[in-house]
Amino acid sequence: MKNQNNNYIMIDYSIELDKSKLPKLIQNTITDLEKYAKDGEWIMYDNLAGGLEGVSKSLLLANKITDSQFEQIMKKYRGGIWL
Repeated sequence: MKNQNNNYIMIDYSIELDKSKLPKLIQNTITDLEKYAKDGEWIMYDNLAGGLEGVSKSLLLANKITDSQFEQIMKKYRGGIWL
């Protein structure tokens, strides 16, 4: 997504997610994603966001995260798009 300044927006900050309740692997991945977003590294962000989706699906199937947590993760960090 782009904001009004024509920037590539990678994270949907309108979605609140308590990452402290998530498994450590997801917490660490989210920390890396937030760093890439801050630094404008959208290629690295998009690649890692795909990895986050795969890990999150696995943890959902293993009942380590809830459906709600999975949906929040996907909505918030799935990756930006060009408008």
